[in-house]
Amino acid sequence: MLTFALLSRVLGADQFGKFASGTSLALAASQAAGRGAPTTVLRFLAKYSVSDHDKAAAVRRWADRRVAIGALGSVALLGLAALAQLAQNEDALYVVAAGPVLVAMTFTDLRSHQLRGIGHLPRSLFGREVFWRLTMLAAAGALLLFGADVSAGFVLLVSAGLLALGGLVQHRWLVKRLSPSAPGAGADPAWNTAAIGNWGLAVLRTAVPHGSVVVVGAVLSFASAGLLFSSLRLAGLMSLPLTALDFAIAPRISRHAGQESREQLQGLLTASIRLLTPISILSAVILAAAAEFLLQLFDPSVASSPWPLRVIVAGALLNALCGPTVPLLQMAGQERFLFLARLVATAIGATLVLSAVFYGVVMAAVGVAVAQVGWNIAAVARARRALGVDPSVLALVGRHS
Repeated sequence: MLTFALLSRVLGADQFGKFASGTSLALAASQAAGRGAPTTVLRFLAKYSVSDHDKAAAVRRWADRRVAIGALGSVALLGLAALAQLAQNEDALYVVAAGPVLVAMTFTDLRSHQLRGIGHLPRSLFGREVFWRLTMLAAAGALLLFGADVSAGFVLLVSAGLLALGGLVQHRWLVKRLSPSAPGAGADPAWNTAAIGNWGLAVLRTAVPHGSVVVVGAVLSFASAGLLFSSLRLAGLMSLPLTALDFAIAPRISRHAGQESREQLQGLLTASIRLLTPISILSAVILAAAAEFLLQLFDPSVASSPWPLRVIVAGALLNALCGPTVPLLQMAGQERFLFLARLVATAIGATLVLSAVFYGVVMAAVGVAVAQVGWNIAAVARARRALGVDPSVLALVGRHS
Protein backbone atom coordinates (compact mmCIF):
# COMPACT_ATOMS: atom_id res chain seq x y z
CA MET A 1 0.00 0.00 0.00
CA LEU A 2 2.81 2.42 0.94
CA THR A 3 4.44 1.82 -2.44
CA PHE A 4 1.32 2.90 -4.31
CA ALA A 5 0.83 5.88 -1.99
CA LEU A 6 4.35 7.08 -2.82
CA LEU A 7 3.84 6.47 -6.52
CA SER A 8 0.65 8.52 -6.50
CA ARG A 9 2.65 11.45 -5.16
CA VAL A 10 5.42 10.93 -7.73
CA LEU A 11 3.16 10.53 -10.76
CA GLY A 12 0.25 12.85 -10.03
CA ALA A 13 -3.45 12.01 -10.41
CA ASP A 14 -3.54 11.49 -14.19
CA GLN A 15 -0.34 9.44 -14.57
CA PHE A 16 -1.11 7.43 -11.43
CA GLY A 17 -4.49 6.59 -12.94
CA LYS A 18 -2.70 5.32 -16.06
CA PHE A 19 -0.31 3.31 -13.90
CA ALA A 20 -3.33 1.86 -12.07
CA SER A 21 -5.04 0.99 -15.36
CA GLY A 22 -1.87 -0.63 -16.76
CA THR A 23 -1.26 -2.63 -13.59
CA SER A 24 -4.89 -3.76 -13.44
CA LEU A 25 -4.79 -4.72 -17.11
CA ALA A 26 -1.66 -6.82 -16.51
CA LEU A 27 -3.16 -8.46 -13.42
CA ALA A 28 -6.32 -9.47 -15.25
CA ALA A 29 -4.45 -10.61 -18.37
CA SER A 30 -1.96 -12.66 -16.35
CA GLN A 31 -4.81 -14.83 -15.11
CA ALA A 32 -5.86 -15.47 -18.68
CA ALA A 33 -2.24 -16.18 -19.65
CA GLY A 34 -1.89 -18.77 -16.88
CA ARG A 35 -4.59 -20.90 -18.54
CA GLY A 36 -5.41 -22.52 -15.19
CA ALA A 37 -1.96 -24.07 -14.84
CA PRO A 38 -0.82 -22.44 -11.55
CA THR A 39 -3.73 -23.73 -9.44
CA THR A 40 -3.72 -27.08 -11.23
CA VAL A 41 -0.01 -27.65 -10.69
CA LEU A 42 -0.41 -26.76 -7.00
CA ARG A 43 -3.15 -29.36 -6.63
CA PHE A 44 -1.24 -32.19 -8.29
CA LEU A 45 2.24 -31.35 -6.98
CA ALA A 46 0.87 -31.55 -3.44
CA LYS A 47 -0.03 -35.17 -4.21
CA TYR A 48 2.95 -36.23 -6.35
CA SER A 49 5.82 -34.54 -4.51
CA VAL A 50 5.61 -37.00 -1.61
CA SER A 51 5.20 -40.19 -3.61
CA ASP A 52 6.02 -39.90 -7.34
CA HIS A 53 8.94 -37.67 -8.35
CA ASP A 54 8.59 -38.43 -12.06
CA LYS A 55 4.95 -37.33 -12.12
CA ALA A 56 5.76 -34.27 -10.03
CA ALA A 57 8.44 -33.22 -12.52
CA ALA A 58 6.15 -34.01 -15.46
CA VAL A 59 3.31 -31.82 -14.18
CA ARG A 60 5.80 -29.01 -13.61
CA ARG A 61 6.98 -29.23 -17.23
CA TRP A 62 3.39 -29.42 -18.49
CA ALA A 63 2.52 -26.23 -16.57
CA ASP A 64 5.57 -24.41 -17.97
CA ARG A 65 4.52 -25.15 -21.55
CA ARG A 66 0.89 -24.26 -20.96
CA VAL A 67 1.73 -20.91 -19.38
CA ALA A 68 4.30 -19.99 -22.05
CA ILE A 69 1.70 -20.37 -24.80
CA GLY A 70 -0.87 -18.40 -22.83
CA ALA A 71 1.55 -15.56 -22.11
CA LEU A 72 2.40 -15.18 -25.80
CA GLY A 73 -1.29 -14.98 -26.69
CA SER A 74 -2.04 -12.41 -23.99
CA VAL A 75 0.87 -10.20 -25.02
CA ALA A 76 -0.36 -10.29 -28.61
CA LEU A 77 -3.81 -9.11 -27.49
CA LEU A 78 -2.27 -6.29 -25.46
CA GLY A 79 -0.34 -5.25 -28.57
CA LEU A 80 -3.56 -5.04 -30.53
CA ALA A 81 -5.14 -2.95 -27.76
CA ALA A 82 -2.17 -0.55 -27.88
CA LEU A 83 -2.50 -0.21 -31.65
CA ALA A 84 -6.20 0.55 -31.28
CA GLN A 85 -5.41 3.34 -28.83
CA LEU A 86 -2.71 4.77 -31.07
CA ALA A 87 -5.21 4.83 -33.94
CA GLN A 88 -7.37 7.11 -31.79
CA ASN A 89 -4.38 9.41 -31.06
CA GLU A 90 -4.35 8.38 -27.41
CA ASP A 91 -1.43 7.64 -25.09
CA ALA A 92 -0.75 3.91 -25.44
CA LEU A 93 2.57 3.74 -23.60
CA TYR A 94 1.01 2.44 -20.40
CA VAL A 95 -0.74 -0.32 -22.37
CA VAL A 96 2.53 -1.29 -24.08
CA ALA A 97 4.36 -1.31 -20.74
CA ALA A 98 1.66 -3.58 -19.29
CA GLY A 99 2.97 -6.35 -21.59
CA PRO A 100 6.29 -6.93 -19.74
CA VAL A 101 4.43 -6.69 -16.41
CA LEU A 102 2.03 -9.37 -17.64
CA VAL A 103 4.85 -11.75 -18.63
CA ALA A 104 6.80 -11.25 -15.40
CA MET A 105 3.68 -11.59 -13.27
CA THR A 106 2.58 -14.79 -15.01
CA PHE A 107 6.04 -16.35 -14.69
CA THR A 108 6.41 -15.43 -11.00
CA ASP A 109 2.88 -16.60 -10.15
CA LEU A 110 3.54 -20.01 -11.69
CA ARG A 111 6.82 -20.46 -9.81
CA SER A 112 5.09 -19.43 -6.59
CA HIS A 113 2.39 -22.08 -7.00
CA GLN A 114 4.96 -24.74 -7.91
CA LEU A 115 7.04 -24.00 -4.82
CA ARG A 116 3.90 -24.14 -2.66
CA GLY A 117 3.04 -27.48 -4.20
CA ILE A 118 6.33 -29.03 -3.06
CA GLY A 119 5.97 -27.56 0.43
CA HIS A 120 8.23 -24.50 0.18
CA LEU A 121 5.78 -21.84 1.41
CA PRO A 122 8.33 -19.17 2.48
CA ARG A 123 10.16 -19.38 -0.85
CA SER A 124 6.88 -19.27 -2.76
CA LEU A 125 6.23 -15.81 -1.28
CA PHE A 126 9.63 -14.39 -2.21
CA GLY A 127 9.21 -13.20 -5.81
CA ARG A 128 6.13 -11.00 -5.59
CA GLU A 129 5.23 -10.73 -1.91
CA VAL A 130 8.73 -10.03 -0.57
CA PHE A 131 11.32 -9.04 -3.20
CA TRP A 132 9.02 -7.10 -5.53
CA ARG A 133 7.21 -5.24 -2.75
CA LEU A 134 10.41 -4.18 -0.98
CA THR A 135 12.28 -3.16 -4.12
CA MET A 136 9.29 -1.28 -5.54
CA LEU A 137 8.94 0.52 -2.23
CA ALA A 138 12.61 1.52 -2.40
CA ALA A 139 12.24 2.63 -6.03
CA ALA A 140 9.12 4.70 -5.29
CA GLY A 141 10.85 6.33 -2.31
CA ALA A 142 13.89 7.19 -4.43
CA LEU A 143 11.76 8.73 -7.18
CA LEU A 144 9.92 10.88 -4.64
CA LEU A 145 13.12 11.87 -2.83
CA PHE A 146 14.86 13.04 -5.99
CA GLY A 147 11.75 14.65 -7.46
CA ALA A 148 11.98 12.55 -10.64
CA ASP A 149 9.62 13.42 -13.48
CA VAL A 150 8.61 10.01 -14.81
CA SER A 151 5.65 8.55 -16.68
CA ALA A 152 3.32 5.68 -15.82
CA GLY A 153 4.93 3.60 -18.59
CA PHE A 154 8.41 4.00 -17.07
CA VAL A 155 7.21 2.89 -13.62
CA LEU A 156 5.43 -0.11 -15.15
CA LEU A 157 8.65 -1.19 -16.88
CA VAL A 158 10.58 -0.90 -13.61
CA SER A 159 7.88 -2.99 -11.93
CA ALA A 160 8.19 -5.66 -14.62
CA GLY A 161 11.96 -5.85 -14.26
CA LEU A 162 11.83 -6.27 -10.49
CA LEU A 163 9.12 -8.92 -10.75
CA ALA A 164 11.21 -10.84 -13.27
CA LEU A 165 14.28 -10.78 -10.99
CA GLY A 166 12.26 -12.19 -8.10
CA GLY A 167 10.82 -14.86 -10.35
CA LEU A 168 14.27 -15.89 -11.58
CA VAL A 169 15.42 -16.50 -8.00
CA GLN A 170 12.35 -18.67 -7.42
CA HIS A 171 13.09 -20.50 -10.67
CA ARG A 172 16.57 -21.46 -9.44
CA TRP A 173 15.14 -22.76 -6.18
CA LEU A 174 12.57 -24.84 -8.05
CA VAL A 175 15.12 -26.35 -10.47
CA LYS A 176 17.30 -27.45 -7.56
CA ARG A 177 14.35 -29.15 -5.88
CA LEU A 178 12.45 -30.51 -8.89
CA SER A 179 14.44 -31.41 -11.99
CA PRO A 180 12.79 -31.85 -15.43
CA SER A 181 11.02 -35.15 -15.94
CA ALA A 182 12.34 -38.04 -17.96
CA PRO A 183 11.41 -38.05 -21.68
CA GLY A 184 8.93 -40.86 -21.14
CA ALA A 185 6.84 -39.02 -18.57
CA GLY A 186 3.83 -37.63 -20.43
CA ALA A 187 0.97 -35.35 -19.46
CA ASP A 188 -2.02 -36.80 -17.64
CA PRO A 189 -5.37 -35.88 -19.30
CA ALA A 190 -6.69 -35.07 -15.82
CA TRP A 191 -4.34 -32.07 -15.69
CA ASN A 192 -5.87 -30.49 -18.78
CA THR A 193 -9.40 -31.18 -17.54
CA ALA A 194 -8.73 -29.54 -14.18
CA ALA A 195 -6.88 -26.65 -15.82
CA ILE A 196 -9.84 -25.68 -17.98
CA GLY A 197 -12.04 -25.17 -14.92
CA ASN A 198 -9.28 -23.40 -12.99
CA TRP A 199 -8.62 -21.16 -15.99
CA GLY A 200 -12.18 -19.94 -16.03
CA LEU A 201 -12.11 -19.42 -12.27
CA ALA A 202 -8.90 -17.39 -12.42
CA VAL A 203 -10.21 -15.12 -15.17
CA LEU A 204 -13.51 -14.54 -13.41
CA ARG A 205 -11.79 -13.88 -10.08
CA THR A 206 -9.94 -10.88 -11.47
CA ALA A 207 -12.35 -9.72 -14.18
CA VAL A 208 -14.40 -7.34 -12.03
CA PRO A 209 -11.91 -5.94 -9.47
CA HIS A 210 -9.12 -5.31 -11.98
CA GLY A 211 -11.38 -4.75 -14.97
CA SER A 212 -13.32 -2.13 -13.03
CA VAL A 213 -10.22 0.10 -12.81
CA VAL A 214 -9.69 -0.15 -16.56
CA VAL A 215 -13.37 0.59 -17.25
CA VAL A 216 -13.49 3.57 -14.88
CA GLY A 217 -10.35 4.99 -16.48
CA ALA A 218 -11.97 4.65 -19.90
CA VAL A 219 -15.48 5.94 -19.17
CA LEU A 220 -14.87 8.45 -16.36
CA SER A 221 -11.28 9.65 -15.90
CA PHE A 222 -7.84 8.36 -14.97
CA ALA A 223 -8.12 10.27 -11.69
CA SER A 224 -11.27 8.24 -10.87
CA ALA A 225 -9.42 5.07 -11.86
CA GLY A 226 -6.67 6.04 -9.42
CA LEU A 227 -9.26 6.51 -6.64
CA LEU A 228 -10.81 3.09 -7.28
CA PHE A 229 -7.38 1.45 -7.53
CA SER A 230 -6.31 3.06 -4.24
CA SER A 231 -9.54 1.87 -2.59
CA LEU A 232 -8.96 -1.67 -3.85
CA ARG A 233 -5.36 -1.63 -2.57
CA LEU A 234 -6.43 -0.42 0.86
CA ALA A 235 -9.31 -2.90 1.09
CA GLY A 236 -6.87 -5.56 -0.07
CA LEU A 237 -5.17 -5.28 3.32
CA MET A 238 -8.20 -7.12 4.69
CA SER A 239 -7.61 -10.02 2.32
CA LEU A 240 -4.02 -10.59 3.45
CA PRO A 241 -4.92 -12.92 6.38
CA LEU A 242 -7.28 -14.93 4.14
CA THR A 243 -4.71 -15.07 1.34
CA ALA A 244 -2.00 -16.25 3.74
CA LEU A 245 -4.42 -18.83 5.09
CA ASP A 246 -5.25 -20.05 1.59
CA PHE A 247 -1.53 -20.39 0.82
CA ALA A 248 -0.88 -22.38 3.96
CA ILE A 249 -3.82 -24.79 3.99
CA ALA A 250 -4.43 -25.53 0.29
CA PRO A 251 -2.01 -28.52 0.19
CA ARG A 252 -3.47 -29.87 3.47
CA ILE A 253 -7.01 -29.54 2.11
CA SER A 254 -5.93 -31.48 -0.98
CA ARG A 255 -4.59 -34.32 1.16
CA HIS A 256 -7.63 -34.46 3.47
CA ALA A 257 -10.06 -34.31 0.55
CA GLY A 258 -8.15 -37.08 -1.25
CA GLN A 259 -8.30 -39.27 1.85
CA GLU A 260 -11.99 -38.39 2.42
CA SER A 261 -11.15 -37.38 5.99
CA ARG A 262 -14.19 -35.23 6.68
CA GLU A 263 -13.63 -34.74 10.43
CA GLN A 264 -10.03 -33.65 9.97
CA LEU A 265 -11.04 -31.35 7.12
CA GLN A 266 -13.76 -29.69 9.21
CA GLY A 267 -11.33 -29.32 12.09
CA LEU A 268 -8.86 -27.54 9.82
CA LEU A 269 -11.58 -25.23 8.45
CA THR A 270 -12.98 -24.40 11.90
CA ALA A 271 -9.54 -23.54 13.26
CA SER A 272 -8.95 -21.34 10.21
CA ILE A 273 -12.17 -19.32 10.51
CA ARG A 274 -11.73 -18.97 14.27
CA LEU A 275 -8.40 -17.28 13.62
CA LEU A 276 -9.67 -15.23 10.69
CA THR A 277 -12.92 -13.77 12.10
CA PRO A 278 -11.67 -11.33 14.79
CA ILE A 279 -8.81 -10.12 12.57
CA SER A 280 -11.21 -9.40 9.70
CA ILE A 281 -13.81 -7.58 11.81
CA LEU A 282 -11.18 -5.39 13.47
CA SER A 283 -9.56 -4.59 10.11
CA ALA A 284 -12.91 -3.64 8.56
CA VAL A 285 -13.78 -1.27 11.40
CA ILE A 286 -10.38 0.47 11.22
CA LEU A 287 -10.43 0.84 7.43
CA ALA A 288 -14.00 2.15 7.31
CA ALA A 289 -13.44 4.63 10.13
CA ALA A 290 -10.12 5.91 8.79
CA ALA A 291 -11.10 5.89 5.10
CA GLU A 292 -10.60 9.62 4.51
CA PHE A 293 -7.24 9.70 6.26
CA LEU A 294 -5.94 6.64 4.41
CA LEU A 295 -7.01 7.94 1.00
CA GLN A 296 -5.27 11.21 1.74
CA LEU A 297 -1.99 9.26 1.86
CA PHE A 298 -2.49 8.58 -1.84
CA ASP A 299 -3.86 11.91 -3.02
CA PRO A 300 -5.44 14.67 -0.88
CA SER A 301 -7.86 15.42 -3.71
CA VAL A 302 -9.61 12.03 -3.30
CA ALA A 303 -9.83 12.09 0.50
CA SER A 304 -13.35 13.57 0.23
CA SER A 305 -14.54 10.43 -1.62
CA PRO A 306 -14.32 7.66 1.00
CA TRP A 307 -17.41 5.68 0.03
CA PRO A 308 -15.84 3.50 -2.70
CA LEU A 309 -13.37 2.27 -0.09
CA ARG A 310 -16.07 1.66 2.52
CA VAL A 311 -18.25 -0.28 0.09
CA ILE A 312 -15.34 -2.51 -0.98
CA VAL A 313 -14.34 -3.05 2.67
CA ALA A 314 -17.88 -4.23 3.50
CA GLY A 315 -17.66 -6.76 0.68
CA ALA A 316 -14.21 -7.89 1.79
CA LEU A 317 -15.49 -8.50 5.32
CA LEU A 318 -18.30 -10.73 4.07
CA ASN A 319 -15.79 -12.61 1.92
CA ALA A 320 -13.52 -13.22 4.91
CA LEU A 321 -16.42 -14.49 7.03
CA CYS A 322 -17.15 -17.06 4.32
CA GLY A 323 -13.74 -18.59 5.02
CA PRO A 324 -11.27 -20.35 2.70
CA THR A 325 -13.87 -21.34 0.11
CA VAL A 326 -11.56 -21.19 -2.90
CA PRO A 327 -8.90 -23.71 -1.85
CA LEU A 328 -11.59 -25.93 -0.32
CA LEU A 329 -13.66 -26.33 -3.49
CA GLN A 330 -10.70 -26.28 -5.88
CA MET A 331 -8.71 -28.90 -3.98
CA ALA A 332 -11.87 -31.01 -3.64
CA GLY A 333 -12.44 -31.02 -7.41
CA GLN A 334 -15.43 -28.64 -7.38
CA GLU A 335 -14.03 -26.34 -10.08
CA ARG A 336 -17.13 -26.58 -12.25
CA PHE A 337 -19.45 -25.29 -9.54
CA LEU A 338 -17.04 -22.52 -8.62
CA PHE A 339 -16.88 -21.50 -12.25
CA LEU A 340 -20.66 -21.31 -12.63
CA ALA A 341 -21.10 -19.40 -9.35
CA ARG A 342 -18.41 -16.92 -10.28
CA LEU A 343 -19.80 -16.55 -13.79
CA VAL A 344 -23.20 -15.45 -12.48
CA ALA A 345 -21.73 -13.17 -9.81
CA THR A 346 -19.26 -11.66 -12.29
CA ALA A 347 -22.00 -10.95 -14.82
CA ILE A 348 -24.03 -9.08 -12.17
CA GLY A 349 -20.97 -7.22 -10.86
CA ALA A 350 -19.77 -6.28 -14.35
CA THR A 351 -23.19 -4.84 -15.18
CA LEU A 352 -23.00 -2.64 -12.10
CA VAL A 353 -19.43 -1.58 -12.95
CA LEU A 354 -20.47 -0.54 -16.45
CA SER A 355 -23.28 1.56 -14.99
CA ALA A 356 -20.56 3.71 -13.38
CA VAL A 357 -20.72 5.81 -16.54
CA PHE A 358 -24.12 7.03 -15.22
CA TYR A 359 -23.74 6.73 -11.44
CA GLY A 360 -20.05 7.34 -10.80
CA VAL A 361 -17.20 5.47 -9.18
CA VAL A 362 -19.24 4.39 -6.12
CA MET A 363 -21.37 2.19 -8.37
CA ALA A 364 -18.21 0.56 -9.71
CA ALA A 365 -17.26 -0.21 -6.09
CA VAL A 366 -20.70 -1.75 -5.52
CA GLY A 367 -20.15 -3.94 -8.57
CA VAL A 368 -16.80 -5.14 -7.20
CA ALA A 369 -18.34 -6.01 -3.82
CA VAL A 370 -21.33 -7.83 -5.32
CA ALA A 371 -19.17 -9.86 -7.69
CA GLN A 372 -16.99 -11.08 -4.83
CA VAL A 373 -19.63 -11.70 -2.19
CA GLY A 374 -22.18 -13.46 -4.39
CA TRP A 375 -20.09 -16.45 -5.39
CA ASN A 376 -18.56 -16.79 -1.90
CA ILE A 377 -21.97 -17.27 -0.33
CA ALA A 378 -22.84 -19.83 -3.01
CA ALA A 379 -19.52 -21.61 -2.36
CA VAL A 380 -20.31 -21.96 1.35
CA ALA A 381 -23.69 -23.48 0.53
CA ARG A 382 -22.05 -25.91 -1.90
CA ALA A 383 -19.41 -26.99 0.63
CA ARG A 384 -22.08 -27.70 3.24
CA ARG A 385 -24.25 -29.66 0.83
CA ALA A 386 -21.71 -31.53 -1.32
CA LEU A 387 -18.74 -31.97 1.02
CA GLY A 388 -20.47 -31.99 4.39
CA VAL A 389 -18.19 -29.30 5.81
CA ASP A 390 -18.61 -25.60 6.57
CA PRO A 391 -15.71 -23.18 5.96
CA SER A 392 -17.64 -20.10 7.14
CA VAL A 393 -18.12 -18.30 10.43
CA LEU A 394 -21.29 -20.37 10.91
CA ALA A 395 -19.05 -23.32 11.80
CA LEU A 396 -18.14 -21.52 15.02
CA VAL A 397 -21.73 -21.77 16.25
CA GLY A 398 -22.11 -25.41 15.25
CA ARG A 399 -24.33 -24.85 12.20
CA HIS A 400 -22.51 -27.20 9.84
CA SER A 401 -23.90 -30.59 9.00
